[in-house]
Amino acid sequence: VAYRRDHERGEALAALCRFQIARVPVLVAVIAGVGAGNGPAALVAAAVVIVACCAIAAALNDRADVESDRANGRLDRPLASGALGPGHVRAVVAGAAAVAAAAQVALPQPNGAAVTAAAAVGDLAAACEPVALQRRGVAGLVALGGAYFVLPAALVLGPGAAVALAPLALVAAGVLAHKDVRDEYGDRAAGKATVLVRVGERTMAGIAVVLATLGAAGLIVTVGAGWWCLPVAVALGALGAMGRHGHRSGEWSLARVALIVTALVVVS
Repeated sequence: VAYRRDHERGEALAALCRFQIARVPVLVAVIAGVGAGNGPAALVAAAVVIVACCAIAAALNDRADVESDRANGRLDRPLASGALGPGHVRAVVAGAAAVAAAAQVALPQPNGAAVTAAAAVGDLAAACEPVALQRRGVAGLVALGGAYFVLPAALVLGPGAAVALAPLALVAAGVLAHKDVRDEYGDRAAGKATVLVRVGERTMAGIAVVLATLGAAGLIVTVGAGWWCLPVAVALGALGAMGRHGHRSGEWSLARVALIVTALVVVS
């Protein structure tokens, strides 16, 4: 019985941390680091920092979204189901922060510490009041796009990369705007003011196209035209199609894959 209870608690903690959301940011950092000639130790340390920061973000996000998740029937989330409580969130945040701090010894400094600190501040600002960016519409989407694609590259390439890749956050924001369609009912019930809740699906889809288009234009200015223009064109096409006839899971999946390919080509 004790073993089963501990096993279930471990599964719940893994669900709270949602380590799988770190896959794309880690891939971005590794591809960028390999292209820049970073050694294995720095690449592993960067991956550890990214996983730790994603765990903090996931735990804080779930704490902020308990009511929304319950309204949406998301009982796979351990806080919404009651399997875990606020104390477990604090433990995850403290533990992950300690791991990220320890990994700094293998990262180039002061860049590693600066980017890690920026990610930590972003995690807090995204989910915690009074900022709560996830409830601030477009600002939250841009911040999320930057956390997924810009900060991981800056962790291994330096602050200059953050400036050059900043428009990528807009492209990502356009694609990520559609992630809230599934949770619209609970978000409305809980008063979570996503772009979708604020303006409705049709207008949200139009905003998504505008954001992604501005981001693509910005990348042409900051990094120049290249092979990345092909996948970003696919992403824009999928977003445009959803702008005309509404959200469709197939086209959203295509836009997400095209976004990831765009980011990997840009940072490589």
